Amino acid sequence: MTARIINGQEIAKEIRAEVATEVARLKAGKEVTPGLAVVLVGDDPASATYVRNKGRACAEVGIFSETFKLPADSSQEEVEAIREAALLHDIGYIGARQAMGKNGSVSQEKIESLHPATGADMVSTVRLLSGAAPLIRSHQELWDGSGYPQGLKGDTIPLGSRILSFVESLENMRDRIKKEEPRIPEGSLRLKLEQFASENIDILFDPQVVAAYLVETSPSMGAPV
Repeated sequence: MTARIINGQEIAKEIRAEVATEVARLKAGKEVTPGLAVVLVGDDPASATYVRNKGRACAEVGIFSETFKLPADSSQEEVEAIREAALLHDIGYIGARQAMGKNGSVSQEKIESLHPATGADMVSTVRLLSGAAPLIRSHQELWDGSGYPQGLKGDTIPLGSRILSFVESLENMRDRIKKEEPRIPEGSLRLKLEQFASENIDILFDPQVVAAYLVETSPSMGAPV
């Protein structure tokens, strides 16, 4: 078999074009925007550059991306707990609905208020997932103390919960904007999300969590807080 030299750049270009076409199809046909979420631990320049380049590649094909930073001394267990809590943070809706269903009709507000603690209790019974329980319990807490179920404030909220609270709020705002403006360009959508994050820094959200987000999406806005 004769060896054939391939052009990596051309192949990569073709793949990006195919991905962009598929992303556009999902957006137009199903109103779904694929996303990439990255947790960056520490300040390693090479890792930061790698993640930043992935974010740019996502933007080129229409994929939404978010990057959140953790301190360099974060343990593997802490990172895993955040990942698990991100996947299971709303599992309490199931338990809350089942519990309240036994008592007849119940308001959505009541279920909403119960789901963080219910989810934490459910997860805590599984040994391999128990590290995520405190993060799930506090993922609706807000930086200024106006959240629930305990009304925790500032640094008394676990860092993982602060990240989850911000990400969930950002995603809810993103869905709201997309519903109101279905054809909004990705660049305009990102600017609105940055504005939402900036307006609520040190109010609803941890300043350091927001700053880490803004550094990745708009470096000029992400000055140290």
